[in-house]
Amino acid sequence: MKTFIVHIYGFEKNDPRSLLGIAEEVGSEGKRAFTNPDELLKIVTSGEMQEETDDNSPS
Repeated sequence: MKTFIVHIYGFEKNDPRSLLGIAEEVGSEGKRAFTNPDELLKIVTSGEMQEETDDNSPS
């Protein structure tokens, strides 16, 4: 399981889909920006999916 630190810098009260921030994986130097909840979800789930794919691939 991967762990992320999520920094939320801004949002609009009238638009719950408007979200601005950065997600970083603990133990990694990479950071990725997001501008809505869907992008944040893609960031945190893509790492998990990639890990599963690597574990299941033939050596």
